[in-house]
Amino acid sequence: MNNPLFDLTGKVALITGSTKGIGRAIAEEMARCGAKVVISSRKAEACEQVAGELEAAGFEAIAVPCHVGRKQDLQRLVDTTLQTWGRIDVLVCNAATNPVYGPTSEMTDEAWDKIMGTNVKGTFWLSNLVLPHMAERGDGVVIVLSSIAGLRGNLTIGTYGVSKAAEAALARNLAAEWGPRGIRVNAIAPGLVRTDFAKALVEDPERARRAAEKTPLRRIGEPIDIAGLAVFLAAPASAYITRPGDRRRWRRDRLLRAPRMSEPQLVEVLPAHRFDEARLAAYLRDRLPAMDEHLLVRQFQGGQSNPTFLLETAGRRYVLRKKPPGRILPRRTWSSASTG
Repeated sequence: MNNPLFDLTGKVALITGSTKGIGRAIAEEMARCGAKVVISSRKAEACEQVAGELEAAGFEAIAVPCHVGRKQDLQRLVDTTLQTWGRIDVLVCNAATNPVYGPTSEMTDEAWDKIMGTNVKGTFWLSNLVLPHMAERGDGVVIVLSSIAGLRGNLTIGTYGVSKAAEAALARNLAAEWGPRGIRVNAIAPGLVRTDFAKALVEDPERARRAAEKTPLRRIGEPIDIAGLAVFLAAPASAYITRPGDRRRWRRDRLLRAPRMSEPQLVEVLPAHRFDEARLAAYLRDRLPAMDEHLLVRQFQGGQSNPTFLLETAGRRYVLRKKPPGRILPRRTWSSASTG
């Protein structure tokens, strides 16, 4: 491996649903980067075939068949991996199901339970089985395959999208819970990718053309496109990337860095008692109905007795003082304050 940022030598990567499509591409590319890979899907024969092909190419791989909707199968998958290689460094939760198509109003209870049980509960179970072992070493990576269907409504695979939205939320929460133990958790939300899952769509020339036209690159994704991102998220190159546990904090930080905002205006006469940033934020939300909830308040001048605050929200900047002079703050004052 030439670049240590993408070196997975000695790492053990467990990838579910890895006998075809995106999962197989991830397993192959991680193996090429030096990882020992666990090939897993429901059918033992398919697992043995893919693992055999990887071994024939000079990589280390084992086959462990598993139905991710069955907890006992998941336990056996984890136990076999630990017995074979003693550790799990990278967990890729890729396996999923979508047995039916159509609106949620036509979804049967059985179909709903199958989709949620396999896609959401299976990921929940497997993560909880693996994460404690990672925490013992203070290091590890979990990658959850969500979907663009979890980000917007869909008339055809809506229930599948609901399950993928839940997986993304699970990844966000796991990142918050396990980040202090040195574990990174991220979710990937692919769009349309050329796999068996999307076979009916990608093999219809007209539908495939329409789908491709909706993307900036004007093409359908390939499994290796997702595999490249998964390798990045598993490798040292992404050592400071984990799914944010606090979306509001992330959005506030992004507002702080926004390069184009209006010149600050003086607004609102504040009461005479003292304010800090948190109390001021609550005060503003109560009194300014149009204020965006994702705002940032910082004190940049003055002391406790006479503070001046910078407020950023919805692409606009304001300066607030207890006794404002009733005029636009001069640009030179803003420039010195904003860079402090």
